Amino acid sequence: MKKALFLSFLLHVFTGGGFGSKINYGSGFFHKRIKLPRNNDTHAVLPTFYLKSQASNSDEIDFEFFGIDNGSFILSTNIFANGAG
Repeated sequence: MKKALFLSFLLHVFTGGGFGSKINYGSGFFHKRIKLPRNNDTHAVLPTFYLKSQASNSDEIDFEFFGIDNGSFILSTNIFANGAG
């Protein structure tokens, strides 16, 4: 069994971040905790979590949280395989 690595980082309110791996993953389990803003002015906020391949065909899975005026979010998911989604 390979040793698990956990990362934690803090970002400025107007920035984003990411990290990559030099190891290829074929399948598995991904877990992410995302703390969404709690206020009534979330209509311009778009927290996003995505997994993307480095291959030229751009496989990708997106989880996008669209803020709406009442402080709630709408979850939108996208899947791209072999460059098409």
